[in-house]
Amino acid sequence: MVSPTTRGINPLLVVSTSGSSGMKRAYAAAKGPATGRFRDLVQETTGCLGVGSSFSYSAADPPSMKAQPVQMVFDHLYGVLGLGFWGYLVAALVVMHITLIAITLFYHREQAHRSVDLHPLLQHFFRFWLWLNTGAITKEWVAVHRKHHAMCETEGDPHSPQIYGLGTVLLRGAELYRREAKNRETLEKYGRGTPDDWLERHLYTRWPNLGIASLLFVDLFLFGVPGIILYAVQL
Repeated sequence: MVSPTTRGINPLLVVSTSGSSGMKRAYAAAKGPATGRFRDLVQETTGCLGVGSSFSYSAADPPSMKAQPVQMVFDHLYGVLGLGFWGYLVAALVVMHITLIAITLFYHREQAHRSVDLHPLLQHFFRFWLWLNTGAITKEWVAVHRKHHAMCETEGDPHSPQIYGLGTVLLRGAELYRREAKNRETLEKYGRGTPDDWLERHLYTRWPNLGIASLLFVDLFLFGVPGIILYAVQL
C-alpha cells in the first residue's frame, strides 16, 4: 500500500471480512495528502484483522513494503500473465487443441490401434498432459476403446448408442467409461501393451486426480480469476 502521506497517488484499501459481522470495508482517498479519516480507518481495520504492524503506515517506510499485503491480491487478480479477453480466448483454444491432439494421436491412434509410432519424448508429453487435463489413465482409456471396437454395437459394447441410446452416450459417456474402467477383466484383456513404467505405476495410475487438482493451481497462478473458467473448459 502506498504511503498515505505521499502526494499524487490514490491509495485503495479493501479489507476482507472481519469478525462475525460479515461486513466488508472499502475506502479510497482522493488525490492528494491522506486525511485523518483514512489513517483512522487503516488503524481500525488492521487492528480488527490482527495484522498490526504489517500495515504500518509510517512515512519513513518504503512504499513497496506497505503495498505487499493487499496490493498483491489486486496485482494478481488476472494471474501473472495478465492477459486480456482475446488472450484468454486464445489460451483456451490452444490448450483444448493440445488435449484433442493428445487424445487422437496418443490414446487413439498409437495406444489403442498401433497405427502410429510416436517418439518417446512425445509419448511422455502426451501422457503428462492428459493426466494433468483429464485425469484419465492410459490403460483404462485404451481398454474401453478396444472393447468398443471388438463388440461394436452389440451387447457388451461399453458405450454403444444402439444399446444405451444416443442421448445417454452423448450426455453420460463419461459415466459409461468410468463404469467399464472398473471391470478388471476388460483391463486385463484389452489393456495390454500400454505404458507400465515407474511413472505410470506410481504417479499417473496411482494418483489420477492429482493431475486435475494441480491444473487448478496452475490456471489460477497463470490466469488468475479467469483461470477458473479456463479450468472448467479444459475439463
